[in-house]
Amino acid sequence: MGGFCIVNAPIYNALVTHNKKLMSSFHTPGHKGVFFKSFDNLFNLDLTELNDTDDLYSARGCIDKAQKLASDYFGAQKTLFSTSGNTLCIQAMLKIATEGQAKIICARNIHKSALGAIVLLGLDVVWVFPKYDAGPGLFGRISPEDIKKAIIKNPDSKAVYITSPDYYGLICDVEKISHYCKSKNISLLVDNAHGTHLACFEPSLHPIALGADICSDSAHKTLPVLTSGAFLNINNKSYLDNATESMALFGSTSPSFPILASLDLCRNWMKNEGNVAFSILKKRVDRIKNLAEKIGIILPRGQIDPIRISLGVGSIGFSPNECAEIFRKFGVESEFASDFYLTLIPSPLNTHKDFERLESAILSLKRKKSINYNFESFAPEKKLFPREAFFAKNKRVCIQDSVGKISARGVCPCPPGFLFVAPGEKITHELAFYLKKLGVIDLLVVD
Repeated sequence: MGGFCIVNAPIYNALVTHNKKLMSSFHTPGHKGVFFKSFDNLFNLDLTELNDTDDLYSARGCIDKAQKLASDYFGAQKTLFSTSGNTLCIQAMLKIATEGQAKIICARNIHKSALGAIVLLGLDVVWVFPKYDAGPGLFGRISPEDIKKAIIKNPDSKAVYITSPDYYGLICDVEKISHYCKSKNISLLVDNAHGTHLACFEPSLHPIALGADICSDSAHKTLPVLTSGAFLNINNKSYLDNATESMALFGSTSPSFPILASLDLCRNWMKNEGNVAFSILKKRVDRIKNLAEKIGIILPRGQIDPIRISLGVGSIGFSPNECAEIFRKFGVESEFASDFYLTLIPSPLNTHKDFERLESAILSLKRKKSINYNFESFAPEKKLFPREAFFAKNKRVCIQDSVGKISARGVCPCPPGFLFVAPGEKITHELAFYLKKLGVIDLLVVD
């Protein structure tokens, strides 16, 4: 097989073909295909639970030591490794904090894996919608004031669950939200999938440093970690005893040791090189943002991840998909094109040449008539609990025939991560019209 394409292996062939294009990666994963070249071939480390290698969910040896080193770095009371991505961390986080059949206050801008966990655990949810505080085409942030109002109305809630930063890099006021949650003895859970690297800034911008009780970190998105590598950070002593058990409940019994090794190597890199590396990266990103603004591209307003690049190219008349295609001609592969923004995810592993290509691509854009776009969201009426609706007898109907019916499924496209309708909510005319605009042509409804 050495080095040759396998004719009847389409996935392998597609990956090899893409790599031959030598594109500049401004998408996940953060290792950019170069970090692990200086280490032993990780494929040779694809082992299993042996006397020398330890057992992820009964760690007593090297994995236990690695997780303790990670908890010391993040300032958490316990850190657990996931080779099943941030999804496993989210599932375990909700299980740890609620033990199921509980009420939680949850931000509407969530990843679909959180909705899946809510259904599986049978949680009752009070939804909090973002404020439109970041500009056109963006969902906005969850405000501390709205969290406070939700807690006052629902004092029996077990936890508050938010996403920060979101896909576009928008950061909530985690510290203020945490302070109020603690005053009411309610736990704060943060999906920090896109922000593991925030621990590399001084002072730390990581949710654990800002008071979160539990935080899920999808490390592979911005850091030198193999895809599906994630950390679960816990900073509440009452959650320590059942944390590993909760991870094991949802996780694979065959964890990937190359991914575990990459998490360990990443933690070591973050501690020794992370601060300097992200300081340099921030300067490069600031240059890109300044360049974009000079030609009329708008950027998200308010606090944002210092290294996330979300370009509001709609302001200069380009659809993000059109812009992404132009960027490819300059050798730049972007992360995500929404209706108004083109999002790019750089890491310290991007080269000077990568940023030169990106600058050239941006400078090639010639301003046209701006595209008007305002994000719409709805607060549908809840008729059933999510789990109740999900497992109810259902039928599939075209979207225009769903009006007045109760949705049996959620519509939660990720990216960008926003729940337009949850299982158990009633479909209105306005919502059906908007779902159709999103490309939803049919929907499972409770029969």
